[in-house]
Amino acid sequence: MKISDKERDEISKIIQMAYAEGRLTEHELEDRLNQITQISNEEELSLLVKDLPAIMDNKQYPSKDSLICCFSGLERKGNLYIPENYAIKAYFSGLELDFSKAIFNKKITHMNILAICAGIEIKFAPNAHVEVSGLPILAGISHQGLIDIRALSGPIIKIRATAIFSGIEIKSKTF
Repeated sequence: MKISDKERDEISKIIQMAYAEGRLTEHELEDRLNQITQISNEEELSLLVKDLPAIMDNKQYPSKDSLICCFSGLERKGNLYIPENYAIKAYFSGLELDFSKAIFNKKITHMNILAICAGIEIKFAPNAHVEVSGLPILAGISHQGLIDIRALSGPIIKIRATAIFSGIEIKSKTF
């Protein structure tokens, strides 16, 4: 039976989660994600994850729909579960966010970022397609937009950033 985009997305999440848990190497991750786009039936698709555990209930990877940091510093990385709509707010703070191993709830994730007198650095996996729009006011918003074939198989992250007296740096993590 032919497979749908939804089924491809579900298998992609299982593969990404296995990578985040250390069950797959970067090469295995890339190889399996590339194969997803070429497979046309359920039987072949299920072979890609035959040796991997299925994703548990999303409650295993809790995440709120916003992150707020005020007069402090914060670093987040690892197996983070990112919802479809995510807000990041930093006031007089410094944030280092490594979303390279994060699991995105939907194929398209919308992030709203507000930085006031703050510095924010965000890293995404090489297979993530990141689109950035923003309003810097006496500030800077930097996006290292690499064109990478792997970005076709990964999550799409649409970022709207507002920076006031701040710096926001968004880039792909190289492994």
